[in-house]
Amino acid sequence: MLADMLMAELFEKGIMVMGPSRDDPQRQVGVFNKELVAKLPAARLAEMEKVKWLAGEWTAINKVPATI
Repeated sequence: MLADMLMAELFEKGIMVMGPSRDDPQRQVGVFNKELVAKLPAARLAEMEKVKWLAGEWTAINKVPATI
């Protein structure tokens, strides 16, 4: 049932569409939307750019007061 919900969401969001099967082009099957997938490398690069400042050497000192 969870897999059905996931597949329904993928189709609703346009991530997957109906397209020809690799084995039998006459048969329609669920395939990834090529237009959407083509944008993923650029989106990944943009997201990586946001966190690139995390790379490097870090020094942190956390002073904790003594407790009784």
